[in-house]
Amino acid sequence: MTCSKCGYSSELRFQTCPECSYDVLEDAYRDKQKALAKGLITQTGVSTPKAPSPRKEFQALRTVSATRAKKVSVVLSHWYHLIEGLQDSPLQFYGSVDEAIRRRQLPDVKLARVDYREGGLFSAKREYFRVRRKEYIFDICAAPFGGNAFFVSWWLGETIGFFSGLLLLIPFVGPALVRALRPLTYFRLDTALMFQESVHAAVLEVLDERTNAKGLRMLSELERKPTLGEAFWK
Repeated sequence: MTCSKCGYSSELRFQTCPECSYDVLEDAYRDKQKALAKGLITQTGVSTPKAPSPRKEFQALRTVSATRAKKVSVVLSHWYHLIEGLQDSPLQFYGSVDEAIRRRQLPDVKLARVDYREGGLFSAKREYFRVRRKEYIFDICAAPFGGNAFFVSWWLGETIGFFSGLLLLIPFVGPALVRALRPLTYFRLDTALMFQESVHAAVLEVLDERTNAKGLRMLSELERKPTLGEAFWK
């Protein structure tokens, strides 16, 4: 046993230090009360470190309803994975992804939190983390699944303007007119793929940190690959 005040050490347990007469047990009691107050330990003495709160930048983002958010007109690609043995908070995960994206300093990127309904008008809402760059929209979903698993997915989509939306309503020739006005060029495809790879890398970075900290299996190369939509193959 060691006195925290003068450093006196002995193999025997003592309440008052023989050297400086300091009340060692009283000091230990005060330390325990402080730890309990901070939530670092429980009454049983088991360590329970608090989970870090979501980043301030993410907390400051305004949550908007999906009915008011920009609509995705065409789905370009999709990715998902279920991680067995991982338990996490969606807001904590989004906060970490938010930080990873900000570190990459992607140009013209806007971040938001969007509430989508799980089903019909009166169904529950689920919050997504949205990353938008010009006409491209990344909607990221993270949520617990079952008792001991965590699900992560994202959808990359493209929006179209009001005029193009009206053209699509024209029977038969509408889609052809939109393609003529907005041709699918190499530049558009490359821009979408660069945006996709940047955000996908941020999601995988956060996911790797979680799985590595828990000692879980890392995702294979095949599991990391997104599924490309038809727009990339036309």
